Amino acid sequence: MKKTIFILLILFTSAVVFAGTLSSMEISGTVWTIPAKEDDKASEKVTLKPAPGVVVKAVSIEGASLAEGKTDDKGVYKIQLPDGKETRVLSAETDGGPIRTILFGKTNDIDPVTEALTWKIISADPANYTSAEFERMAKELRILADGIGYPEGATAVGAMDYMIDIPDFNIALTDLAATYGAFGDSVAITDAVKSAVESFVKAFNFNDAQKIKDVLVESPEIFIDGSVINNADEVVGKIGELHKMFGDITLDVGFASISANENKALAMTYERILMSNLNGENQNIDEGWISKNELVRNNGKWIISKRGMMDCAVVKAAIETDGRLNDWAGISPCYKKSADSPETDGITAMFFARDDKFLYWRMDLNMLTRVPLAGEPSKLGVPRGEYYVHFYGNEDNQNCDNLINVVNNDLTSAASGVRICARNEKGEEIDSTHSYSKFAIGSRFIEGSVLLEDLFFLKDELFSFAKGKRRLRPGAPEEPFFTANRVKLVF
Repeated sequence: MKKTIFILLILFTSAVVFAGTLSSMEISGTVWTIPAKEDDKASEKVTLKPAPGVVVKAVSIEGASLAEGKTDDKGVYKIQLPDGKETRVLSAETDGGPIRTILFGKTNDIDPVTEALTWKIISADPANYTSAEFERMAKELRILADGIGYPEGATAVGAMDYMIDIPDFNIALTDLAATYGAFGDSVAITDAVKSAVESFVKAFNFNDAQKIKDVLVESPEIFIDGSVINNADEVVGKIGELHKMFGDITLDVGFASISANENKALAMTYERILMSNLNGENQNIDEGWISKNELVRNNGKWIISKRGMMDCAVVKAAIETDGRLNDWAGISPCYKKSADSPETDGITAMFFARDDKFLYWRMDLNMLTRVPLAGEPSKLGVPRGEYYVHFYGNEDNQNCDNLINVVNNDLTSAASGVRICARNEKGEEIDSTHSYSKFAIGSRFIEGSVLLEDLFFLKDELFSFAKGKRRLRPGAPEEPFFTANRVKLVF
C-alpha cells in the first residue's frame, strides 16, 4: 500500500498518546519543500528550500484542525494554540498533499524527513519518544537525506516516498525509531551505551589489554573466533592471539538499535572485520555480521556483560513484492555491510520476513548503473546482472539447496527457481521444482518471495546466502561474483 494514502488521510485514534501535548501558546517554524523544475534538462538532486504561502494546521489527536496559519515569503509560520485544546501534530498543506511533524515544543520545522518520522512513529508507539529524541532522529535523517539528494521537481510528499524507497534511508529510519522508541531510555543513556560499545571496539583494534578489561564485567560471555569465553583475561588473550596472527585488524561497528533502562541495556550492532597478512602471508578476510551486546551499569558506568553474533530472526510481516520499501520499514536487516565506495559492486544488506504462506527476501545493492544514450550521470541502481539467493538446510552442504536466480537485462527481468536434491514427505527425491513465487526490482534492491511449502524439507535448520555479478555484453571480460555472508534463519 502506498504511503501517500496514510499521508493524505491523517488518522488518529484515542489510543495514541504522545510524549507531550501543547495548548495555549504560540508555536512557529519553517516549512521546507522541493524547488520546482525550471527547464527540460536532465533531473538533478537538489536541496530543500523554504515554502511560502503554505497553510499550516495544528491538529488534535482526533484529526480535527484546532488552529492554522500561513507561511510568509521565507516559509515561516506562526500559530496561536487555543486554550484547553491539546495539539499533537502539525500538518503543512503543500502541493501534492500534507506533510507533518509531531509537536514537541515552541519551534517545529516541517519537511519530508519529519513526515517520514511522523508516519513511522504513529504506526509504532509514540508515547516513548521525547522532544530530544525526535530532534536527534530528525537531525541524523536530514544529514543522510541531504547526502542522497532530493529529486528535482518532486512534491514534498513525493520526496518522502522517494527517500523511504532508498535502502540506506529506509534502514536508518527503522534503526533510529527502534533505538529511541524504547521505554525508559533517553538520549543521554543511549549515547552512554553507544560510547561503551565503541570503547570496546577501539580497544580491540588497538589490542589494548587494560582498556578491553575496563569495559567488560569480570566474568563476561564473549563470542570470539568461534568460541564463547567467560573470563576477561582470556578475552584479552584471545584478542592478542588474533593480532599476532594477522598484521592488520580493523573492526568497524555501526548501531542498529539500542534499548536501555536504568541499569540494563541491549545494543544491536552491524559489524565488519578486515584482517590481512595472516602469519606474514598476503591473505585477506572481509566479513560482516550482526552482534548482540548486553550491558549493565556498574557504579554509573556501562560495561559489557555478553556479546555474540546473532542468528536471523525472521519476523512476521505483510510484505508486498512491488519494488517499494515502505512495507519493510521496521524490519532490521540480517546482514549489512557498508560499501567501500560508490564504484565498488556489492550486496550491502539482506532482509528476511514471512507470513503464513511465504518467506520474503530483500537484497540491497551498491552498484552504479549506466542507461545507454540517456545523457545522465551514472547512478546507484540494479544494472544488468545475475543475482542469486540460496536457501539450504545443511550448513556443510550448500549444493543441496533452493536456488533463486534473478537476471536483470536493463529493461526487462526474469527469474528462475530450482529446488535441488529436495525430498517430499515420503523421502522421495524431487527434481527441478520452481521455488520462487514473485520478485520485483526497485531503485537499489531486489525483493522476492518463496513458498514456505517449498522449504518444508529444511525445517530443522535453514541457512541462506546471496551473491551477484554484473552481466556484461558479449565479448567483455567476465565479472567476478560478490557475496553476502551466510546467515541462519530462525522462525
